[in-house]
Amino acid sequence: MTIASGPAKCDLAYGNDAAYSIVLIADSGERSDPASVSVGEDGSFSAELPVPESFPGGNASAVVAGSPYDDCTDDTASCAISAVDFTVENGDDVP
Repeated sequence: MTIASGPAKCDLAYGNDAAYSIVLIADSGERSDPASVSVGEDGSFSAELPVPESFPGGNASAVVAGSPYDDCTDDTASCAISAVDFTVENGDDVP
């Protein structure tokens, strides 16, 4: 599965060693191991992530963490969650 994002519309002040962590989360609550993904200075990234064979079929989300907007520490901060929903089909479901 490919997960990607273009550049941010604001300056995130990323350096050369910036990284995001991506976790796949099934509706049942099962989680994949986190994958570390390099991030460009402009906030863009692209990664090929395997869906583990043991991951349950059905609805799931890929959640991206590591942005300065992930954690809100006061009532005036801007916050965001970066996630995308997808469906896992096992071999029997694929035409």
